[in-house]
Amino acid sequence: MGEYSGDAGDGMRSNEGQKFSTFDRDNDLFEKNCALDSKGGWWFTDCGGT
Repeated sequence: MGEYSGDAGDGMRSNEGQKFSTFDRDNDLFEKNCALDSKGGWWFTDCGGT
């Protein structure tokens, strides 16, 4: 991801440097499979929101 500019806030900042995880490839550092739990792939730091 690149730079962000605007006044809406940067909700993706916490995902910076994370690997993309899917239900069959759990690449995040969290103990659970967040992609399986949320039924979708993402750059998870944990199983919470962005």
